[in-house]
Amino acid sequence: MARLLALPLTAWAGQVLAPDLPPQQVEVLVNGSRPEELLAKADRLGPLLQNESKLGEFGYTKHPKKELRWDDLRSIIKGRKCSTEKADEQCGELVCRKGLCSFCTRDSECPSLHRCVESSNGRACRAMERKAWESAWQDRSECLGKSGQQLGRGIAPRFLAMFSKNFPVGLVFIVLVEFCERTCYYTFAGTQKTWLQEQGYSNSQSSSINLTWAEVCYVCCFFGGWLASTRVGIFRTIAGLSLTYALGTYLSAFAALPQVESTGLYLLGTFGLVALGSGGIKPNVCTMGANQFDPADPEAEQNRASFFLYFYLTINLGSALSHAFLSSWATSGVPGIGVDIEHGYFFAWMIAASLMLMAFLLFVGGKSSYRKAGKEDVEEEPVVQLFIQTLRQGSGSVWGKLAIFGWVLIPVFIVVSIVNAFVESPALKAGAVAMAVACIGSLVIAHLKNPSWLPESDVRRCLDCVPLLLVGNLFFGILQSTISSVFQSQACQMDTRQDHTDFSFEGFQYSGDFFRLANPVTIVIGTPLLDRVVYPFVRKLTGKEVGIGFKVILGFGFAIGAQLVAASIEFARKSSPVLAVASHCAPMVDGEHVHMSGLNSFYMLAPYAMVGFGEIMVNPVLQHLAYEGAPASMKSLLQAFNLFAMGALPNGVASVISQALKSQVPNDLNQGNLPLVYFINSAIGVVGIFAFFVVLRYSPTRAGEASAKVAKSDAIDTEL
Repeated sequence: MARLLALPLTAWAGQVLAPDLPPQQVEVLVNGSRPEELLAKADRLGPLLQNESKLGEFGYTKHPKKELRWDDLRSIIKGRKCSTEKADEQCGELVCRKGLCSFCTRDSECPSLHRCVESSNGRACRAMERKAWESAWQDRSECLGKSGQQLGRGIAPRFLAMFSKNFPVGLVFIVLVEFCERTCYYTFAGTQKTWLQEQGYSNSQSSSINLTWAEVCYVCCFFGGWLASTRVGIFRTIAGLSLTYALGTYLSAFAALPQVESTGLYLLGTFGLVALGSGGIKPNVCTMGANQFDPADPEAEQNRASFFLYFYLTINLGSALSHAFLSSWATSGVPGIGVDIEHGYFFAWMIAASLMLMAFLLFVGGKSSYRKAGKEDVEEEPVVQLFIQTLRQGSGSVWGKLAIFGWVLIPVFIVVSIVNAFVESPALKAGAVAMAVACIGSLVIAHLKNPSWLPESDVRRCLDCVPLLLVGNLFFGILQSTISSVFQSQACQMDTRQDHTDFSFEGFQYSGDFFRLANPVTIVIGTPLLDRVVYPFVRKLTGKEVGIGFKVILGFGFAIGAQLVAASIEFARKSSPVLAVASHCAPMVDGEHVHMSGLNSFYMLAPYAMVGFGEIMVNPVLQHLAYEGAPASMKSLLQAFNLFAMGALPNGVASVISQALKSQVPNDLNQGNLPLVYFINSAIGVVGIFAFFVVLRYSPTRAGEASAKVAKSDAIDTEL
């Protein structure tokens, strides 16, 4: 292999394309490996190339007529210049043949990169071992001079070179942006409730405001998705809104200073700038990451499926950092470095703000490494206008009117749910619940009937996925929302002391949000475990691929089980003695924090972890479904809708539920009935399972095809 890489370029080009070499040498050149290495992998790669006549089957039929430049050789090997005048002039009758399978029939792909193998699903295409010359080109730490210098004099760090073998280098910067953004987001999500309680808000209202803030963040996804589809573009959208995000976080940190403590400034920073920045970049970071994979690469679909899975894992790494350190530092300070309790929130939020500023700088600094969008990626049409125009065209039918009614209700419900979080009104609560039911029901029913009232178009194909995304995200999101509301309230009224012999108020206590750490840790550990062990085992046991239905049922099952486990812990907590220690993160009663019960708060790790297992199975599937279900012109918009359905809608509904059940969740949980809330959530989850499968059964063709594609991609990902 080393000798091959050291060959001068002219000799190398001639040998690579020569059909008359000894069989063994052809194997080395075509496969980019030594024969003994190939023999060890023969069971996976299929039959080896055994004689020179086979070389023609891989697309090369003649010697080049003269010396090739490296760029020309690389392009020919990748099968992209087989029909150009320049390639014909240099290579004679060099032909890029097609026809091995569906993956090998695209104009931009060459059969020399593939093997067709028989599988349980018929003929499938599997990428061969990457050739030495292709690796050398893609590895940006290596370069090849015109006179045939040896490879390996690059300047990129080795870890970037290793990363680029499967994922493009630009993904490093994109994923780091997501990591910093999620750390910042979850710092606010875990500390906002306790800070508002410090300002005099009740247990249920602080939970409702926290959920409403999350709703506003996800509503802003529409703005981000729209802005990226305009001339501003996806890069400038992410860059500008990342900076906005950082500025909002700094403003909120300033508002938390003891000498300031301004609720108005805080809400301006979080509900204004942070929500706009967070929601604006969410759909675009995901889409830009997925677009880094060249559609001409035969491994693109497979690597993209892995990207969505591990992108979700990155989200939870940021979440873990927030829950493990920043949330507890906010409520108890960091005495070891001189940060007292009074400055805890300021300190934690300044760290989050600085991370977000770093994300902005990293993203802009990595601009040169991003793949420029091709025609298949660029959204050239005004997608929002097309969306509205399509709905108007179908307004003459009953289903069209019902769909328009549902879409119009969305902004109305958002406004009502936000007002409901700040204003106490039974009529408002009832109206919000009625609007939620009418809105969701109208959209699901109308878009299940898309073929009967919408003409075939990109908008129609995009809308075909709406019912599945709505139902799956809504019901699971309601269960998931408990980790930032009632789970946290329950943990804060348990024994959160680090030192159980310390009965002073100044002693360090874990924040209730600290135990949410079990959620991302479970996801970080469980993702590769499910992907590499559990799913392959189930496939081997049943003889079938692990489908969407299995993942959704199991995911909902874990989330419902978490509600029941939390209810049993609450029964045990209420029967435990109340300690003479006020909890730092509990609400205020009569001028002081509610005292904690004697039950160890670490028991709450169990329900948090169970929700995490559920998330692994449900959320990546729905996120991938949104990407695969969207035409190229509407990927950002459908990702924005998916994030709205994943965050805004369930958080808005959960906020309304929180206010409706406030009598069961008073400031002192010993005076309420928290298990009843968990039982209601469990019932909602059971309804959600049935609703999802009904919608899946009657989904339009496009959604069904996307579901099948997601299942197939996930199956390939678990297999390789």
